[in-house]
Amino acid sequence: MNIIELINLIRPRPELFIGEHDIFCLEAFLNGWYYRNQEEEVKANILYKDFYYWLRKKYHLRDSRGWANILFYKFKTKEKALDAFFELFDTFYQEHISRDFFGKVKWFIITLEDEGYKEIAHLLKEDMKYTTSGTELCIKLQSHLNTILQKRSTYPRVHLSLVEELLKELNEKVTF
Repeated sequence: MNIIELINLIRPRPELFIGEHDIFCLEAFLNGWYYRNQEEEVKANILYKDFYYWLRKKYHLRDSRGWANILFYKFKTKEKALDAFFELFDTFYQEHISRDFFGKVKWFIITLEDEGYKEIAHLLKEDMKYTTSGTELCIKLQSHLNTILQKRSTYPRVHLSLVEELLKELNEKVTF
């Protein structure tokens, strides 16, 4: 089971899984579920990174509070924050899975900026803005993404699974 399936299982009757109708109980439950076996592929980045960045952007926040604290801050009670979580996660997920390739690249640039990697984000933005040929753009993007993978230690907070996903799509688009 991945984290998306678990959230959908919890949604109809949260109290059955988390005891109380409380955003922090959900957060604790999901954290415990995730940390029980970190090697299992559970698609947790969609919650802990993608959804988190989406919330930060949506509410124009630049601090380091987590996704549950953002919701509590915006909705003022633990109960309202939990209700909002399910609605907002649905909205986010629909946007997330419907992104085309260039939408994913734009999302990646946003996450780079949020994590303080302004230089590489700027390079990618410039490529997107000024490269006229589709093939040329793909080759430039491929080069930057490969650099990020090769220098993983320089970019420890980068969403590497998204980099790999973009490179896979680029490899399908560009054949040498």
